[in-house]
Amino acid sequence: MADVPLVTQPTDIKAQLKEERTRLVNSMFAEDLLDEQFRQWQNMECERRHSIVEVVISVYVEYAEKKISELARLLNEAVINVSKVSAYVLQLNGQSSSVGAKRVGLACTKFHEAQKENNREVWMAAFFNIRREFDELHNKFQTYLQLEQQIQALRTIDDNFAAITVSDHSV
Repeated sequence: MADVPLVTQPTDIKAQLKEERTRLVNSMFAEDLLDEQFRQWQNMECERRHSIVEVVISVYVEYAEKKISELARLLNEAVINVSKVSAYVLQLNGQSSSVGAKRVGLACTKFHEAQKENNREVWMAAFFNIRREFDELHNKFQTYLQLEQQIQALRTIDDNFAAITVSDHSV
């Protein structure tokens, strides 16, 4: 009978989580949810233990949720303020581009094209497309952030274990 370790090492679990995170990101690229801008953020790790990507994702999600909520409110008014709607979609498009949220950006561009038609139903359909693309990306980002938190927790365990081991040997 083969020897089976009784306890999985934190480094093994961390490696599995990193592998899962890589698969998730690769699937988001394959689905065109993200573009190369996101990879550039991934490569810009902070010197601290937290990834700049976590901050970028959190700020983007909060910003996008506010813009999308405001767009919903504006589009449901009796008289639509077209210039405000257009400005919000343009801002959301720019922010999406800056984090690499490719499909949200494309949905914003399609919304601008839909605005050429003076038809509330067409605008609402374009808005719901933005909402759908954002929701899908947001769900994947939540999974990504959960994996990052688990990796960070295991990193802390590894660091603490290493500190204990070093102090044990120095006694």
